[in-house]
Amino acid sequence: MAVLSGKKAIYKRFAGLAMPGKAVGRRTIKMGKIIGVDPAFRKKGMAVAVIDTEKKTVYAKQINGVIEFYLFISLFDKDDVESIVIEDASLQNVTFLKSKNPNVAARLSRNVGMVQAVSAQIVHVAEEKFGEEKVYAISPKEKGTKIYDHALFCAYLRSVGLVFIGSKSSQDVRDAVKIASIGLNANFLNILKNKRLQK
Repeated sequence: MAVLSGKKAIYKRFAGLAMPGKAVGRRTIKMGKIIGVDPAFRKKGMAVAVIDTEKKTVYAKQINGVIEFYLFISLFDKDDVESIVIEDASLQNVTFLKSKNPNVAARLSRNVGMVQAVSAQIVHVAEEKFGEEKVYAISPKEKGTKIYDHALFCAYLRSVGLVFIGSKSSQDVRDAVKIASIGLNANFLNILKNKRLQK
């Protein structure tokens, strides 16, 4: 496939994801990073966010599917990523939107199934790249309440000591940033992982 034609194509596609003042060039992005992923099946519905733990900044971008996610994480060296946090819909087997109409209910359930499948693929790809020890899957419930407003989003970032690089935020971006920010709490992530290992 042309999309996998080499690293030059990868750098060209995601050049805008480099931190300001830091060229991607022919090398991978350096320094300690926490990556957050909000998977989705719909086109351009998936979002990734990256926290620079040294600069206390976060940036995000919407991407399209598992292949683009693979291309994106190929920009990072394993040793430069502290953790990658992924919302995994399969950890909470619930259809959040319900309907009494059988056709609508069936469609909603299919959509949930597709998101669960994409989530599982994203977790698998991340584990292959970074190792299981750095990948943390969280349920929608563990992610917590959505942030529906940009002003509230900015207030949330201030509360966790981060600066957002960008002037606007979509719902997908806000979700990915919140997921990434959970990675700042290493103790919480380890508790979740240990609970799952005990099951």
